[in-house]
Parts: sequence; C-alpha cells; structure tokens
Amino acid sequence: MWAPRRGCILRWLGLRSCKINTLLLAVFWFGTWVFFSGLVFVHRTMYSDLCTDDKSKRILHRVNFKETVIGH
Repeated sequence: MWAPRRGCILRWLGLRSCKINTLLLAVFWFGTWVFFSGLVFVHRTMYSDLCTDDKSKRILHRVNFKETVIGH
C-alpha cells in the first residue's frame, strides 16, 4: 500500500545506534573506573606491607618529624 518512508527508518536506526553507543560508553567508563580503583587499592596495600619493618618505620618517623618541625 504505502511505501515506507526512509526518513523514519533512518531515524529509528540512528536512535538505536545512539542507545547502543551510550550503553557501550557507560560500560567502558565503569570498567575503567573499576580497573583504576583496583590499582589504587593494590598500591596502598603494597605500600603498607613494605612499611612494616623497623628500618622503614624509622624513616617514616623521621619524615613525619621533619614535616612537623618545618610546618610550625
């Protein structure tokens, strides 16, 4: 009967691809955020493990002491 109008089909496909692109962008952003948050968490854990021996504690104590003396 009536021939389908190309404008409606193209708009429908464009809207659909826009939704897919938005979804992919959101998934990519979330994955990147989780990845970098994991790196920060692992880095903090490694740093606290390295500072458990006596030599590291003495070094950190001296650094903190110098900061308090210079800060006041």
